Formats: sequence, structure tokens, C-alpha cells
Amino acid sequence: MFFDNYFTSPDLQIYLAKQGILSVATVRSNRIPQCSLQSEVQMKRIGRGAIDEKIAVVDGIEISAVRWHDNRAVTLLSTYAGSEPVSEATRWNNKTKTHEKVSCPNIVNVYNKHMGGVDLIDSLLGLYRVKIRSRKWYHRLFFHLLDMTVIISWLLYRRLLSTGPGPVQSKSMSLHDFKTRVAVALCASTELSKRGRPSAAAVDNHTRASKRHAGNEPDDNLQKKRKPNMPTPCPELRYDGLNHFPKYVTERLRCKRDMCSAQTRVICVKCNVAVCFSSKQDCWRPYHTK
Repeated sequence: MFFDNYFTSPDLQIYLAKQGILSVATVRSNRIPQCSLQSEVQMKRIGRGAIDEKIAVVDGIEISAVRWHDNRAVTLLSTYAGSEPVSEATRWNNKTKTHEKVSCPNIVNVYNKHMGGVDLIDSLLGLYRVKIRSRKWYHRLFFHLLDMTVIISWLLYRRLLSTGPGPVQSKSMSLHDFKTRVAVALCASTELSKRGRPSAAAVDNHTRASKRHAGNEPDDNLQKKRKPNMPTPCPELRYDGLNHFPKYVTERLRCKRDMCSAQTRVICVKCNVAVCFSSKQDCWRPYHTK
């Protein structure tokens, strides 16, 4: 069994070993106060790759504590593996600007091989976590599960790409771009399904539009001749097949469909781009279909 230093203690590992379950884990220094391992300052003087190990037998169970200095000192506790056999690991030296070989205990290799999944998901959660503060515990739980869902979806997306030809890194999007596109698609799908009373801003816009039609207020759009910026929507929004309705505008705009240079007065309400939609030129269905 492999776990993090939050759970690790000698009593727990000895209990598990008596049940026939061997374990490897990182451990906090204050959990093993009677173990006289070298301090981090002493190991830093020795240099990268320094190893110190203490072995004890408690209730017939052999337990090993190993401290290894890489970028900093890390302490591991195990009833399964120790420091031997010592292997080599490649590390970058900032002073010499070269790669160098440093000693690496066996327990570190075993831990890294089997503990990568939990450490990886923790590090990915910390990159772009939903930062919404609340005193209600279930809000934190909900947003944590939401972050977990998006990250697992991204990992499955990368796994799906890995089955195809070519390297995954060259054709997959980063976690940041993946979460951004998911957020854009979800926000666009909810904006068109809002119910209830209109907001104050919407009422004010409707009032101003009525005054412009009555001639009491100048039209701002007539003063600005600049064409509106209509970026291409993300594929999740463009091809979802929901709420893509045409809307007529006064200004003629160039169609966003590839291989079409015609101009039209029809835009998609959801995608916010101009698309030809007439009896002579119909780009609506091809644009919204893969």
C-alpha cells in the first residue's frame, strides 16, 4: 500500500504489516521523533544524492526510515523496501548547466512508480482550482468534485488521442485551454436558457432602443462604422446542435464558413458569427455540422 505523509505513522505501518499489508509512504519528521536521521542542513552540506537510513524491529516487524536529499530532504517510511539497492538518477545542475548522476535509494524509485497517480491529480487540481470562498462545506465539496471531473475528462481526452498516430503533446490541448473551452461552452449554453424577469440592464437597453426608433435618441451604431469583431467559436460551442437560431441584422457581414466569401445579413445568435442562410446560398447546416 502506498500513501501520502498525511496518513503516515509508524503505528499505522506496523499495524498494517501485522495484517499482511506492507506499505511505503512519505512521512513527516515530527511523526518519528525518536529516529535520529541526519538533518536537512547536514545533508545539504554532503550534497545532492545524500542518503541516511535507520532500521528498527518493532513487535517482530522490520521498519525502515530513509532520508534522501534531492532538491530538498525527503523522508520515507516503509515495511516493504529500504535504501538498497541504490541506483542513479539524472538531475540538472544549475551551476554547471549540465546533467549529472546522483545516488537514488530503492525506496524512492518504488514510491515514485506506484504513487504517481495520487500526486499527479493533486498537482493538477492545484493548477487551476475553482477559487470560490464559502463557509458552507458542501460548496467546497461540490467545486472540488467539479475540478476532479474536468481533470479526469482531460486525462481521458489525452488517452483517446494517444491511441492515434503521432505524439500526444503535438496535437493535444493543455489543461488550461481544455477548461477554458469547457467553460465557454457551458456559459453559452446557459445564457440562452435563462428564465424569469429580465435584468435591469436588459430593461434599460430595451428602453433606449425604443427611444431610438421614436427619434428621441441618436443611434450609437450609426456613429460607429467599425465592423463588429466576430471570432470563430470553439468546436464544443459550434457543433453542440443546441439553440443555434438565425438573426437578421442591418449590416452585411462576410460569411464565416470556410470556402465562402459571400456577404449576408444573418448571424447565429449562439455563435455570434455571420453565416449565409438563404435560398441561393445556405451555409447554415454545413457550418454547424462536423
